[in-house]
Amino acid sequence: MIKIEGLQKSFGETDVLRGVDFEIPDGETVVIIGRSGGGKSVLLKHICGLLKPDAGRVLVDGVDVVPLSESELRPIRKQFGFLFQGAALFDSMTLFDNVAFPLREDRLAESDVEQRVMEMLTLVDLTKARDKKPSELSGGMRKRAGLARACVAHPKYLLYDEPTTGLDPIRADNINDLILRLRDHLHVTGVAVTHDMKSAFKIADRIALLHEGRIHAVGTPLEIQQTTDPLVKQFIAGVSDLNQETLYGATKNN
Repeated sequence: MIKIEGLQKSFGETDVLRGVDFEIPDGETVVIIGRSGGGKSVLLKHICGLLKPDAGRVLVDGVDVVPLSESELRPIRKQFGFLFQGAALFDSMTLFDNVAFPLREDRLAESDVEQRVMEMLTLVDLTKARDKKPSELSGGMRKRAGLARACVAHPKYLLYDEPTTGLDPIRADNINDLILRLRDHLHVTGVAVTHDMKSAFKIADRIALLHEGRIHAVGTPLEIQQTTDPLVKQFIAGVSDLNQETLYGATKNN
């Protein structure tokens, strides 16, 4: 389980996280939604220790990662796979070598590397592209490659930073299906941040709205869709006016 308590983070005079309290039980996929620049990616990076908060705790399986040194964080980070927005592939490496990179860093035997990488490439339907460079892959293929690399070390937790951004609706839905497939195959706990409500409703067990640096609302996809909370309705309807008639009318027409 991941447990976040009173998390605060500022950059200069800008308060990004203002006391986030949240729990992510094992086996769930939780999607965090909210406005651009509202701290969703910042929160994600705190979960795996890539950022240190100004205050608060982040407990991973009961261990507070905040006070840990880089060497102490290393074994905990190995429990995490991270899909970055742009997949963050190494341009000079083939697809196979990109996916193999975390395993070779851990000095895994090359025969085991081959087996693990091909298992992941099969899961993401990229076996025929194993010798291609990232520049030869489409945007959707790069996302799938990033997912394969995030999963190749069989992590307990998968973090997704805008997994469908930049993709057309069909390729985005392919990524959603793939996230569900990886969840079922690897039995991972997932945390995703996204603006894509179609994706959120499809992949989430629970959805949380991050608003003004705090978790404003949490619910199942159905609870979020049926909410009477004006802020949640505004976000999922995609309207800028909080006027009730405008908001509720926009929701009904969607």
